[in-house]
Amino acid sequence: MDFFQNILNLDIAKNLDLNSILNFPCTIFMKDKNSKYLGANEYLSNLLGFKDSEDLVGCSDRDLWPTDYELLLENDKKVMHQNLPNTFYESGTLPNNSIINAISHKVPLYSRENKVIGIMGISIIIHENDSIQTHREKENKIQLTTRQIDCLYYLALGMTAKLIANKLNISSRTVEHYIETIKTKLNCYNRSELIAKALELPMIKTRVLNQQLMLLKSDDYKI
Repeated sequence: MDFFQNILNLDIAKNLDLNSILNFPCTIFMKDKNSKYLGANEYLSNLLGFKDSEDLVGCSDRDLWPTDYELLLENDKKVMHQNLPNTFYESGTLPNNSIINAISHKVPLYSRENKVIGIMGISIIIHENDSIQTHREKENKIQLTTRQIDCLYYLALGMTAKLIANKLNISSRTVEHYIETIKTKLNCYNRSELIAKALELPMIKTRVLNQQLMLLKSDDYKI
């Protein structure tokens, strides 16, 4: 049984749609302090040319990303040293020499003794024709305020305007105003279309998926 199957068997996973998360078109991985992989989803293993995700276990970033591993390791160490989640723009060269760019969100991975022993991460691959700078420019052109992004994120999680208002400590009317403004900016006609478009945006998609993964950081999940 592979590492991620163990996650699916946990009691904490009963209320999570982890099967869909693990098959989502993004890379999901766990690494120890030496950047050796403890587990990964099929998407990442296939991307790197492995037939099975278990074949990737034990490999290091230096093995898999020989031209890019130093920055990846630096980012991992930052998360472990600060003991805090963090988001990075990262690049990697695949076995076929093509370069991928990604937005990676990483969180500390704990032992049963509550010691940091590595990181858990999720990376959303940016369109192959987009450089990281181009992607940043595209997101900046959307020009959403921090509050609007927060509203869009909670809306994508399925929250009502009232729940979002309570979460952000603002009025429901203000939330509705933000939502209408976002609909105009993203050229959406209704709330369903807005949520669908929100989940196409890496800045929202990454937070939504990470919110699910962060639920694994409880006392029910230590390795």
